[in-house]
Amino acid sequence: MLETRKIFIDTQYFVKSNFNFHSQSFKSLQKLCESNEIQYYLTSVVEREVDNRIKLSIKDSLNSLKQFKRKANILSTIEDQQLSTLFADVAEDDVYEKASNVFHAYNQACNYEYVEADAIDSEKLLALYFEVK
Repeated sequence: MLETRKIFIDTQYFVKSNFNFHSQSFKSLQKLCESNEIQYYLTSVVEREVDNRIKLSIKDSLNSLKQFKRKANILSTIEDQQLSTLFADVAEDDVYEKASNVFHAYNQACNYEYVEADAIDSEKLLALYFEVK
C-alpha cells in the first residue's frame, strides 16, 4: 500500500529509462495519475534538467550515427532502399523538438502539478529528504 499519493520523479530516472515514456513503468504511472490514485509533481529544475538531458542524448546519438555513416560509407554506394535510409540526413533540432514534446505531453497526460523552484524552501526540502519523508 502506498504511504503517500504524492510522487516526484528525479531526473536520473528519466535518464535511466532512456526517456522511454512508452515503457511499462511510465504507462503504469500514467494510469495511476489518470485515475487520481497518485499526484505527480514536477519541479522547474527537473523539467529543465530533463530537457537538457534529452538534448545531450540526441546530440550524442546523432554523433554516433555520423561515425557509423563514415565507417559504413561503402553501404551508401549500394542501390538499396533499406540501406539508403541509414544515410538520410537527420535534423537535430527537429528530433529534439519531437522528443521534448513527448516529455511534455506525457507530463500533461499525467495531470502533473508544476512546482517552481523559487516556491520551495530548500532547507525544509532537504530536512524532509534526509528524514526519509
